[in-house]
Amino acid sequence: MADKKNANDDLLKIVGDEVMAAVNAASNDLKGDSFETVEEALKAAGADDAFFNPTLSQYREGLCINTHREVAKIKKVAVGNSGNRKAWCITCPAGYMKDGKVVYNQAFNFYPSTLRKQIQVTDELGDQVLDENKQPVVVDGTGNPTWDKARAIGNPEDLLEFALDKVFQTSEIKRDFGPSVFVEQKDGSRKATSHKLTSVPLFNVIG
Repeated sequence: MADKKNANDDLLKIVGDEVMAAVNAASNDLKGDSFETVEEALKAAGADDAFFNPTLSQYREGLCINTHREVAKIKKVAVGNSGNRKAWCITCPAGYMKDGKVVYNQAFNFYPSTLRKQIQVTDELGDQVLDENKQPVVVDGTGNPTWDKARAIGNPEDLLEFALDKVFQTSEIKRDFGPSVFVEQKDGSRKATSHKLTSVPLFNVIG
């Protein structure tokens, strides 16, 4: 128990009071369902849409994101224009490597579903682009160990747990045009009517 407390104290020192204040402020700015503990959040994640992809925060290659529960806040927040869909969000410290160590200098809103995001490539009308074999073109992270593991996870609770207690470094960002501006059809389905440039960040676990 003493070793765990010492490790927690060391992590808080590395992150720093100023960044932790930024994390708390960024989490408070998110409108959504709050949870007192990580365990409560994990329990609540049990019945969610397994492959819902929310809008991403701004990723850059080399960005390091620390999701250790001692320095992270978790909320379930509304995403998209309708406000009817919600996604899990971990607000946590982030920064870049310098002299072999991560220097944390910002707060970051990290969506666990980003770990397994893919882009269904669409044209300007929102229709799927097909390859020479008439199969839909998809941009994903196949071959990246973190993406492969995240994609194999079957439920949001396990994905949230997988996303926690790690330091992720953004190793690559893939970009292409994915669906945008959805219109609800008579049968209740949603059809894309245009497209926008979107991203698939890929990550290495470094801590």
